[in-house]
Parts: sequence; C-alpha cells; structure tokens
Amino acid sequence: MQWCDRILYDWLVAIGLMPAKSLRLGPLAIPDERFADFFRGCIDGDGSIVVYTDRYHHARRDSYVYQRLYVSPVSASRPFVEWIRATLGRLVGISGGIHDSRRRARRPIFVL
Repeated sequence: MQWCDRILYDWLVAIGLMPAKSLRLGPLAIPDERFADFFRGCIDGDGSIVVYTDRYHHARRDSYVYQRLYVSPVSASRPFVEWIRATLGRLVGISGGIHDSRRRARRPIFVL
C-alpha cells in the first residue's frame, strides 16, 4: 500500500517521523490519550507478544504456577525504545529493561 499525500507526510514529519527512520528515530509527539493505540501499532509492526505458563517453582508448591506475559517492542533506535519505556512508566507505572540484541557485524537491535 502506498499513500501520496503531502499533508499526511508533513504531519508525520511534524510529530517526529522522518525518512529512513529506523536508526534515527527518537521521542514522538504522541498525545497521551493516543499512546495505547500507537504502542499497539509498534508491537504489531516491530514487536512480539509471548504468553506462557511458568511452572519453574511448581515442584516447591502446586500454587507456584503463573501465567506470564511478555510484550516487547523492538527498534534499531535506542532513544526511541527509551522514550517508549519512559512513557509506559509515566502513563501505566510499568518499567522494563532494554536489551541490546546485536548480532555479529550488524547494527544493534534494542528490545524493551
């Protein structure tokens, strides 16, 4: 799909997007009331969701069985991932670490 709309392009640049954004992207001007939708789009485009049953300590006690949810946005831009982490902390009160998933001779990929 391709859009050729100068008004849309100018608006995207005004909120912080730019051509060849993957390495240069930083904080964006996303209103707080729209951040959940934006974040969902980030996960859908460049992220992952994992749900599993954790039974690691089940041998100690039957009740030590938990459902785990991992939601991980991914980007080649550390400032962008740091902004997502800070915004999630401010709006929802959750935090997470940033993991550098660098592969040999490639640019780093940052996973929250």
